[in-house]
Amino acid sequence: MSISYNQISYSTSADYKGIRRYKRTYKVLSTTVLTPAAVYAAIPIVRGDSWVAGSETDVLARCKNVAVTQVDSQNGHEWLVEYDYDNEVEDSGTVDADGSAPSSDPMAGSAETQPDLRPPTYNIGTTKSQRILDKDAQTNVVINASNGQPFDPPLMVNTYRPTITIKVFKAIGDDGFGNLATYVNKVNDGVWFGFADQTALCTEYNLETVYEHGAFWWWKTLTFEIDADAWAVSILDAGTYQLASTGDPGYDPDYPYSPIPDKTGQPVTEPYPLNGAGKMLPMSDIIAGTYSYRTYKQYEKTSFAGII
Repeated sequence: MSISYNQISYSTSADYKGIRRYKRTYKVLSTTVLTPAAVYAAIPIVRGDSWVAGSETDVLARCKNVAVTQVDSQNGHEWLVEYDYDNEVEDSGTVDADGSAPSSDPMAGSAETQPDLRPPTYNIGTTKSQRILDKDAQTNVVINASNGQPFDPPLMVNTYRPTITIKVFKAIGDDGFGNLATYVNKVNDGVWFGFADQTALCTEYNLETVYEHGAFWWWKTLTFEIDADAWAVSILDAGTYQLASTGDPGYDPDYPYSPIPDKTGQPVTEPYPLNGAGKMLPMSDIIAGTYSYRTYKQYEKTSFAGII
């Protein structure tokens, strides 16, 4: 059996209330007769997915409805599949005794809606941390003493990174504690939810059991911290030894290092700036504040395609 599909159209709209609606249509072709369920399963889009079209992403607009229609006269070889998305909040249908606003979480969906078919909730915020300030934020001038030396200890400043928390119901069989090791302390491999490659760090993956609709479900909480610098850390390239050259006196290929001398010719006792290639940084670069830094990634990366 061979199944192929391609998107043939999509549209977007928005009203004065801020409700955004999207629609996409796929044509599905098969060499054998298909059932509507098989057609639905052929395309990797399910109810609850966010709207994504190329670089356009709307995480709050979820797929609410899917329509599968047979369009050929050959008894199930050609189909159209239509997906409707919107960011409209589903009301729980319950009100307080005085008839005022709903008393339950409006994002929980209808009480009759199966938990894992309800849309996720999103919370956007910030978290405070500290970082080394190595350049003036407005002029980009390297921050050093007037003689060109870096400050020791370096200047530390507060920084505020964006965070996103996602909460969603999952069927017990669709998730498990094994995913904590898969995702926690990992960054996204590739663009995810509009965030650039390796900028979203998973800091929380929490699963809590909830009994509803006659069964247990996972109430899942995911938290991500965003770093525009892709979670890279830089450190000054410095040391008390430098790489020796073959023409240096006493050069030993088994130990190709030589002490860095101070102005009296004695080995330095504190790390001295290096040029990024294992050699002493020229004094002219030190005076100009042009230092070399070593940059490293702090976290492993993994695909976040199935994290929600």
